[in-house]
Amino acid sequence: MAEKETKDQEIPLMKLLWPLFILAGFFSMGFGGIFILIVPLSSLFWPEEPFHAVEMGLLITTMLWGVSLSGMIFSRFIDSHKINRIKILFMVAFFRGVCLIMLSFAQEGKGFEAWFYFYIFTTIFSLFGGGNFPNVSSISQDIVPKSQRSRFFGLHSIFRHTFMLIGFIIAGLLIQIGYWRIYFIGNGLALIIFGIIVHIKIREPKRGAQRGELKHVLKDDSVQYDFKLDKKMIRKTMLSKTNLVALIEGIFTSIFIGSLIIFLIVSE
Repeated sequence: MAEKETKDQEIPLMKLLWPLFILAGFFSMGFGGIFILIVPLSSLFWPEEPFHAVEMGLLITTMLWGVSLSGMIFSRFIDSHKINRIKILFMVAFFRGVCLIMLSFAQEGKGFEAWFYFYIFTTIFSLFGGGNFPNVSSISQDIVPKSQRSRFFGLHSIFRHTFMLIGFIIAGLLIQIGYWRIYFIGNGLALIIFGIIVHIKIREPKRGAQRGELKHVLKDDSVQYDFKLDKKMIRKTMLSKTNLVALIEGIFTSIFIGSLIIFLIVSE
């Protein structure tokens, strides 16, 4: 009986959440396009000069830090029970899409003027990036049954990495033929369009709706789940000794892998 009940609770992930997966793919494609084009973009900004490693490195570093810092800020809003998470996701998609479109207007051969223009909009792009994955993670907890969480994040990861790899190829081809602006315009429009589709197709789920101990209680519309982590609970869970060790290990692993990727991109 328990097995049948679990099976009945499962949802068709692709049928219901496909806009969420595709939007995640275009988020990754936009970020990956900027990342993979750091050397060609340097040549566009400074046509007669060697690769400007410091300036382009600062651009990428700011993007990565921007996503990290804004993630902490967006998370506080996402955890608020008065804010619609689907609307936040739409806002993130819209403004990141606009930023990508604005990048297409950067002028070639203008040196630091073009670099600074690009820097401003990639920074804004990254600052809105913090509202992506924390939001999806929160929404999934209330839409996707526990038995399907691994499949959901597996599909989410497949779409993100597949779109990013495709983006690398498309970006490389377009810059070779001189149409790099099309990459940013197309990706920006795709983010805005699929942000609208997500807003239309996916309804804000009730918080705690997939928690086994609360599922039946929360079927009553008058009942709300408003639990929030306090500082004491954070210290006992997220900042426990085991999690701190894992966090430090993850930081150094990311530094190592990121350095290798940068070396591969900029090596001649």
